[in-house]
Amino acid sequence: MPAAELGVATPEKRRAQPTVQSAGKRRRWQNGKLEAESIVVGTWVTLLAESRRQVDRLKADVACLVTSVNRESMTATVLFPNRLSLFLQQHDGAAVRFRTETQPISRLRACKAEDVTELDRKMILRLCSVISERRGEVASNLSTEAKVDAAVNATAVSSTLDGERMKAFVSCVAKAFAVVQRDIMEKVKLWSAMAEAGFAEHEINSGLQTLEDWNKIMIADDTVFHV
Repeated sequence: MPAAELGVATPEKRRAQPTVQSAGKRRRWQNGKLEAESIVVGTWVTLLAESRRQVDRLKADVACLVTSVNRESMTATVLFPNRLSLFLQQHDGAAVRFRTETQPISRLRACKAEDVTELDRKMILRLCSVISERRGEVASNLSTEAKVDAAVNATAVSSTLDGERMKAFVSCVAKAFAVVQRDIMEKVKLWSAMAEAGFAEHEINSGLQTLEDWNKIMIADDTVFHV
């Protein structure tokens, strides 16, 4: 009697049978996909611990901020709100720079929406604290002549936008952050807001650089902080 009549799965029958996923597996896949799509620049996340080591578990307990996302590689850069991530600076010590980490998006879990405001506040306070410390260090180390040179250089940088134009630029930046109701904003959105306000590309580049030199904003990857 043929195998098919005995109820035995022939090679042809096995190939024809669809692969059946369990409801739990489908749910986990759908949840993982939705979680990945929710990870955008400016999202506060926690990391899944890589191991049971204490250092990995402690790291997983700390919220960090997504500063850029690469959908092709399914990775994101994250910034931890601690001094070890904010300690970098230029050779003259005048500017804070950020140290971010690249993580697979699959390891990121978005924080609760109700926690975002407090996390934003703590990040901005930490940035202001670091900036204040750096200013004090630089001021104590620079000679009078060096301070004059620094002032001249700062004026030269901002010369692309004259006084009134720069005032308008600062006002538009403040309005852009007010619209999103956060002090953390995606750089491309801020850029678009300035372009819609009538500023040319070279004005936006110059204006943002000037504001960063003045420590009015800080830029990390694709993220802008209003400080």
